[in-house]
This record gives sequence, C-alpha cells and structure tokens, in this order.
Amino acid sequence: MSDYTPLKKINALIQGPPRTGKSTLVAKLCSMLETKGYNIGGIQTPEIREKNRRVGFWVVDLHTEKKEILAHVEIKSRFRVSKYGVDLNSFNELAITAIKSAIENYDIVVIDEIGKMELFSEKFQDVVIRGLNSSKPVIGTMGKINHPFVRLLKSRSDVNVLTIDRGNMEDTYQEICRLLGLRTI
Repeated sequence: MSDYTPLKKINALIQGPPRTGKSTLVAKLCSMLETKGYNIGGIQTPEIREKNRRVGFWVVDLHTEKKEILAHVEIKSRFRVSKYGVDLNSFNELAITAIKSAIENYDIVVIDEIGKMELFSEKFQDVVIRGLNSSKPVIGTMGKINHPFVRLLKSRSDVNVLTIDRGNMEDTYQEICRLLGLRTI
C-alpha cells in the first residue's frame, strides 16, 4: 500500500479534563491509521447512555468490538468512582486480553483510557507498562488525575504527555502524527 510507512515507536498519552476531546482525538487518529492500512488493537471506554443520561461506561476491544460493562450506577461494588460501581472482573477479562493482543499482534496499541476506574486494577497497570515497554507505538488517554501510577507514567522519559483542551485538538493530532512519522494533509 502506498500510504503504508512503518510507524515510529512512541508512547503518547493525551491528558485533559473531561469533555475536552481526548477520546474524539483518539477515534480520529484510529480512523486515519486504519485508512492507511494499520491494524489497531486495544481498548476504549465509551459512555453508556439511557434516556440521554450517562449511567455507566463500557470497555470495548477495538479489534473484536466485544464489550463488557466497566462501571454502572446499578453495580454494587467496593470499587466506586462517584455514583458508579466498577466491575473489575469484567474489565480485567476484556481489557487485559485486548491490550496484550494489541501488543503481540497489531501495529499500534490504543488505551483509552487510563483513569480512576481502570486504575483499580493492578493487572491493568501491569499491562499498560508492558505496552509502553514494547516495540509498538502506544496512544493513550488519561484524565488530569493525581494518582501514583499516573505520576509514574508522566515521569518516564519515553512518554510524551500531550495536554488537550477545546482549542488545540488539531494541533495535538498533528503532533501525534509527526511523532509517529506520518505526514498529514
């Protein structure tokens, strides 16, 4: 394929407050990369909405499109963030498998997102480190949270932390493309 260029190894973590476009940016990057022939693996954690109200979050395997509930207002769990109970078993089962598969089998690893709910899982933290240490490019998102694991990620010399806000999505997109060694239009 004429557009196919080997990707440079990067670890790009996009941070920002809720609703600044982190997941939208990752979706845009994934779409562009797929049209260029790259295979993408990893996870996304979109909202579950009922009657125009957010009631939880899915965890979705980007390659197989399999999904499980990550958190929901009706889940009773000792792992909670705000009004959401976290289903750590379902999350671990799907997310760990999806990220490991991405590291082993795909061109790029996507981890959307590294947040409070996901960080209840030590297995998740381990597989994130495994991804960052791999030869594959990793693109992830994280909220602006104060957590020891997030501080560890930010302290790594091989991690590019890009802060997004409502006004710089296109600039951040272009920067990630540049870091990957891709030309954009």
